[in-house]
Parts: sequence; structure tokens; C-alpha cells
Amino acid sequence: MARKWRRNRKRKRKSSSDLLDLPLDIIIDILCRLPVKSIIQCRRVCKTLRTIITSNPQFAENHLSRSPVQFLHQSGSFSRTFQLFEFQHENDAAFSIPIKFNIKRSNLFVLSSCDGFLCLGDRSRFYNPVKMCNPVTGEYINLPEKGLDKRIEGVVVSGFGYSSISKQYKVVRWVRRKIAAREEHDNVAVVTELYTLGDESWRRISDAPKFEYDIFMNFPSSANGVFLNGLFHWISYRKCGSYRSYYMVSFDFESEKFNVVLLAPSCRPKFTAMLNEVVVGVLGVCLFINDSEFGLWVMKDYGVQESWTRLSCSSHNMHFLPIKYLRDGKKIMLGSYTKMGFRWYDPTKAPPDCFGTINLPAVPRRGLFKIIAHIPSFFSFKDLMKQRQQGPLTF
Repeated sequence: MARKWRRNRKRKRKSSSDLLDLPLDIIIDILCRLPVKSIIQCRRVCKTLRTIITSNPQFAENHLSRSPVQFLHQSGSFSRTFQLFEFQHENDAAFSIPIKFNIKRSNLFVLSSCDGFLCLGDRSRFYNPVKMCNPVTGEYINLPEKGLDKRIEGVVVSGFGYSSISKQYKVVRWVRRKIAAREEHDNVAVVTELYTLGDESWRRISDAPKFEYDIFMNFPSSANGVFLNGLFHWISYRKCGSYRSYYMVSFDFESEKFNVVLLAPSCRPKFTAMLNEVVVGVLGVCLFINDSEFGLWVMKDYGVQESWTRLSCSSHNMHFLPIKYLRDGKKIMLGSYTKMGFRWYDPTKAPPDCFGTINLPAVPRRGLFKIIAHIPSFFSFKDLMKQRQQGPLTF
């Protein structure tokens, strides 16, 4: 038995040495084709592979460019425990990777995701963004907490993204602060502040545009948004009597300017008492909005209002949100924020054949949980901070 164990150990050593004899570009290419779970296991094979996976920027960039959208399962709405699930086809078995951060706070809320990083907010502090983390590597950093004071009024709305021109990761937040009473907008001002990864503090960049002030004052509580094409996007609304007219607000991380993106005309006027019925997200390379009344809409040509296309108006997807396209490129994976589980939706088919159930027994459904569309990466905060000190980040 001992001889057999020694022979197997020698074979493993020989196979790893054969791999390391290859050029670095080929080793990186092989690693980038593996599932995330297998790459994590490769870190334990030898120091060379561990260095490539944890410290080589070429590997991190190549892996991110090939990495498909997966999803994170957060046990409890404000838990620090996650599971990453790798899943590509409705008949596949989902591979889960348990993740737990050594963070004392337990009331953390996932605000946004970009390049494998998560921006986490503290529910007890108005959902203010307090941490950034990489759930695959287990790294996290604390964001500066100075600048928030007793004058805050309501929820802090934030977004996290990356500027491909300046090569910088940034977090933007809107803080409603009490000021001296004034007639125009009562006694509250919306202040915009920005944090750039590697800086020591937040900096104020502007107030909300005056001509769209009421839009900037009407975000749902704990409003979530999405990053795409160098901009972050939120859903807001303007009150029109007993109706609400919905808008999409965007922030450009390079120019540091705001803009308002018009939604499909039929999604704008609405009479309802609910605040979170319209959700924005990314499906493939397109923005989508999901509405419990009007269904799923996709903006096929970014920035063009006429390109909004309705994919579904069925009540079947009222409790489901799109996560990603499955491997065939036609079916869309839908995840529920309740115990209803997962489904696929094929917009090329008519009801009832357009919907099907995805059986993922490995995904826990007990108690409160949250499903987050996420592209895993192996970028390291330490390496990014070192590059920032040396100059603009380059990938």
C-alpha cells in the first residue's frame, strides 16, 4: 500500500513538472480554461502555479476575459457567507465553492459587482459602502469611513465600477445631507462623493443636477444598480401626480458625470405603492430592466431608447430575475429571491414551452438568501494597490 502511494506521488510530481516545462503563455492558457474550483485547487500543487494564479496580472486579465457569468448565493440578506456556483447548462450539475470572509460585521449587503470584486454596504449605516472584496481570493479592503456624519438623511445610494481609460476602480455615492432650510428643496441637499482605489479619502465632485433634482431624490431604499460600458446605472422615478415615471440614471466613471437614460415608453408611467418593482441588470452585453407588470426588456443598442425590446410579458417571471444566458446562447437563466428556485426562459418559444425548471439541489433554499450574478476573477487588491502607487493601473 505504501509503495502504491509513493508511485502515485511520483506520477503527480512528474506531471506537474512536465506542465511547468511549458512556456508561461501556454501554462496561463491552460489554467484559464479550467473551472474556478479547479484553479483554486491548482494553487496547492506547487509554489510556481500558486505564484502564477495569485500574482501574475496576465493570468488575471486573461481569465477575466474568458470567465462566464456565474452566480453567488448569499445565505441571509446580510451575511458574510457566500457560495460561488459554476453552471453553464440547464442539465449541468452546479459546482459550489464555499466562501467566508474573516469580517467582524455581519450586517453587510452586496451593493454591486465589477471585474470579480464586490462592493459591500453596511445596513446599520444607511447602506454606506464600507468594504470591497474578491470572494474567490478571499481578499478584502476597508473603504474610508470619514465623511459620514449625523446630518445624513435617508439611504446612501452608491455604485462601483472601472474606468478603462484611466485604469482606475472607483466607488461613487450620493449622500443626502441636512442643510439650512431653504424654499426650493426643503432642507436636504444631495452631495456626490467619489473614492478611487488607492486613495486615502473620499472627495466631493458635485451636487445632483438641478434640472433632474427630483429624480435624484427618489431612489428606492437600498437601491441596487449595475455596471456596464464604463458607467453605473440605477433605476429612479419622477412623481407625476398619482403616477411614477421611471428613468435610468447613469454615472460615467471616466468623465465623472451623470446622465439620464430613457426607458421604453410603456415602462415609464405607472401607478403603484411599491418601490422595488423595477430592477436593472446586465444580460450578456446588454442592459435589461425587469418589471412585475410589463415583463423583461433588453436594450439591444446601448443608449438608443428605440432599441428597448420586450422579451417577456408573462406573469411567470414576476418572482424571477435574469442571471445570464445559458451555454446555447438562447435560454436565459432566471433566479428567484424566494424559495421557488431557478428556471430557464427561451424567448424564441411561445408559452408554456418557453419556460422550464432548472434543478439545482446543491443551492440552499432555506431561510433568507440572495442570488447575485457575478463574474469570478483572480485580481488581487495588493497588486492593484502596488500598481496604483507606481502609476496608472495597466492590464
